[in-house]
Amino acid sequence: MRIPACLFVFSFLAVLGCSPSWATSLDGKELHKYCSAQESPGAKAACIYYILGVAEGLHLGFMEGAKSLDSRITETTVRRSFCVSEDVSWSQLVSSVIDYLSQHPEHWDTEAVFVVEAALISGFPCD
Repeated sequence: MRIPACLFVFSFLAVLGCSPSWATSLDGKELHKYCSAQESPGAKAACIYYILGVAEGLHLGFMEGAKSLDSRITETTVRRSFCVSEDVSWSQLVSSVIDYLSQHPEHWDTEAVFVVEAALISGFPCD
């Protein structure tokens, strides 16, 4: 499930770059709106790339941050907040987050990045 991070950034910017929401943080309500847009392929793409970008960013940021503290840290020695196995497809990951978002409207006023993180922790706990 490794997709180049630049693909996420450029795709997200292309879809949302001109949107008035770009000036402020995306919240859960806006992300839900993009994810629920059936007639708009651009909005649906924004939803998918946003979720995948946050997931990859959280994973990479956590790992690099941990490694900078101790060079002996590897993928297998660190305790992460969520664990997505190699057999989980990107569409399963995105669907899990969209389901969480739909089931938790109480989080719609929260910044979308934190809602996605909560969904990943809930949907892909580390054992």
